[in-house]
Amino acid sequence: MNFGRCLWIKHLFKILYETKRKMSQPVFVPRVQVDQLSVFVIDDDFGSRESIKVMVEPLGCPVFAFESGEEFLESLGGSGASQGCAIIDLRLKRMSGLSVLQSLLKSHTCIVPLLVTAFADVKLVVDALSLGATTVISKPYRDQDLWDAVSAGLVSAKERVDDRRRTEGLKEKFDRLTSGEQQVLGCLLRGDSNKQIAVACDISTRTVDIRRAAILKKMDAKTVVELSWNLARSGLELNLGSEE
Repeated sequence: MNFGRCLWIKHLFKILYETKRKMSQPVFVPRVQVDQLSVFVIDDDFGSRESIKVMVEPLGCPVFAFESGEEFLESLGGSGASQGCAIIDLRLKRMSGLSVLQSLLKSHTCIVPLLVTAFADVKLVVDALSLGATTVISKPYRDQDLWDAVSAGLVSAKERVDDRRRTEGLKEKFDRLTSGEQQVLGCLLRGDSNKQIAVACDISTRTVDIRRAAILKKMDAKTVVELSWNLARSGLELNLGSEE
């Protein structure tokens, strides 16, 4: 056996040893940063997990890998503030991929999930989509298919984050309104005229005008129509008070 072949075999054994050593080590569960989009890989097979991680790293987002759904959800915490795209294998050893989807749907709406499986059928696809998955990727898949799905997931996650921030901003502005202004706002959103609002709130039409102007200024809207549209788009549920 020549010297070059010996070096090649030695290098091969070193790779195999390092792979086995990494597989035997306990998986570290990182605390995920919440101020940026991330990619999460959940797969109980070490080789698949590392392969997907290496594959999506060029997209430029931090990539976090987990060997179980429980570890993934634990890393997110209960704040619902994490955001990004999750690549979830269907057949995990403990918590199934569908169960992970269900948990994300309840608490982490700014994480867009993708389901990866070698056992796709019509029922599975329907179940996955109903639980919030944006797509189901069948194994084996092309690298480009995964990149496209993850890229679309990150775009969708960014849109969800922007929507959430808009809603939170509107809620903060609404909370700055006085109870009287909130009561007038409720009437404005119903389409009441100034006279109707004055009667309903037991105030003068001049006071209605003053409160309308204050509402628009505090809510950063030029017209009642614009404000109504912003509130409808945000899906914000308002607790409109009434004057005593």
